[in-house]
Amino acid sequence: MRYFTLLIIIISSCILPLDAGVKWKDGRWIDTAENPSLYSDEHYKIACEEFNCGKWKDAAKHFRIITCNYANSEYGPNAAFFLGICEFHLCEYEDANKALNCYLRHRTDSTHFFEAIEYKFCIADIYANGHKRRLFCYNTLPKLVPGYSYAIEVYDEIIFALPNHEMAAQALFSKATLLAWLGNYRESVDTYQVFLRRFPKHSLAPECYVNIINNYLWMAQTEYQNPDLLSFAQLTYIKFAKVFPRDENLPVAQALVMDVKETYASGFYELGRYYERSGWDRAAAIYYNACAEQFPDTNIAARSRDKLAYLGWLLPPAATAKVSAEIEDNSNCIPSDIEFD
Repeated sequence: MRYFTLLIIIISSCILPLDAGVKWKDGRWIDTAENPSLYSDEHYKIACEEFNCGKWKDAAKHFRIITCNYANSEYGPNAAFFLGICEFHLCEYEDANKALNCYLRHRTDSTHFFEAIEYKFCIADIYANGHKRRLFCYNTLPKLVPGYSYAIEVYDEIIFALPNHEMAAQALFSKATLLAWLGNYRESVDTYQVFLRRFPKHSLAPECYVNIINNYLWMAQTEYQNPDLLSFAQLTYIKFAKVFPRDENLPVAQALVMDVKETYASGFYELGRYYERSGWDRAAAIYYNACAEQFPDTNIAARSRDKLAYLGWLLPPAATAKVSAEIEDNSNCIPSDIEFD
């Protein structure tokens, strides 16, 4: 209990300035230094002068006074936009995005609209590349929290604001790439597919097809009993070849489909090895035969045929249907301690 109380005191001392008064407004603590001492036009004039001189901290102070106290004035929207730029240069990217969102909500014209979206995209990329967020979103606490989820949130804001614009295409692609890197392969595939529906002839579309197949490959390595993944990978390649028949990435996509096949074949092969080591030669032959029959063009299939010859269990073609049925019946009884390459 003592340590918890001490922790609360430390956090409170970091959050609340010791040398200045604070007040609670609009869901956050506001330093009384942000109280206006001049009229809105005077604060705006000083802020612009500091902004033009590159004095981001001083300019941010006056722009913040306007956004906190004169948000509904004629200077409010532009003050929010320039505050976002100041916070961006001060590397307070989350505050910058909040200020830019404030501008986008209350803007009276489209003067800075696209520039604001470009800054938001830069912020999303910064967090996607590993930049940390502050603890509890307080400016006085250290930056320790991974910002990947926040990057995805900002990408979604851009996609919503400009659904069919080039910036949305870039945001969709970056979001899908980040999701794949985080291991969210299904969500990544869904995002790539949204990209392809909206921008079917985009220069990044071929790379989307390749990345989708690559995601299926990653999923196949943990879901080796899910035959749909191979079908989806093959259908993706067929569509890719139809839409971009001369694209230089086609061989890469074809190789990835073959890797998916090798993964599935390896699953059957390793099951065969397990049963062979356990002394169940007929069960081993079933899986070796399934590997050779279903994936004849893979490297693993050749090894399976060698195993069948070694065991003397070369099954006739008429037994293929029966073998498949036995595999289907026993698919839920596969031992859980088998390790796959």
